[in-house]
Amino acid sequence: MNIPVQGTGLFLPTIVKTLGTYSSVEANLRTVPPYVVATAWSIAVAYGCFKTRKHGYWIAGSVSLSCIGYIIFITSRNNKVLYGATFLTYSGAVPCGPIFLAVGFPSSPSLPPHTCADTDLHSSGPRTNAAPETARAVTTAMVTGFASYGSVVATWAYLAKTAPRYVPGNTLRLESDADVGCCGK
Repeated sequence: MNIPVQGTGLFLPTIVKTLGTYSSVEANLRTVPPYVVATAWSIAVAYGCFKTRKHGYWIAGSVSLSCIGYIIFITSRNNKVLYGATFLTYSGAVPCGPIFLAVGFPSSPSLPPHTCADTDLHSSGPRTNAAPETARAVTTAMVTGFASYGSVVATWAYLAKTAPRYVPGNTLRLESDADVGCCGK
């Protein structure tokens, strides 16, 4: 899941800059709206997960948004449409990482376990299988550290010669998100 997040985080200014004749400052300023939308969506997803206790549906919805954005990136040649796709790709990818890390953890012992599409995932979260609290903290750090390898993969997926649509990089990210959508349940 971190390949899409790291890829967008590292390359969004570059992607935006190739969509028009923007200076570096203008390209960076044009990356702010996708981040704002992604933040709002992440808050909505977190609230939805909390209220429904069904993380899988929210992950699938977010990943679907991201996949739609990548398909647009791969197929469209219109720069305004490609800029719109950046909103979908980043909004779809950002909330999934924290959900994956948190799946299986009731916020209170009196609450029922979190479920994903009526399947009990109470024991499937990476931290759930680690005890005591210090082991959980280390496990969380290790999962996050290993997830950072997504930036290494993303670095080699976005080569200058494939601009502005970056078909190889966006295809890799589409495949990564599709895997999450298919295997996440």
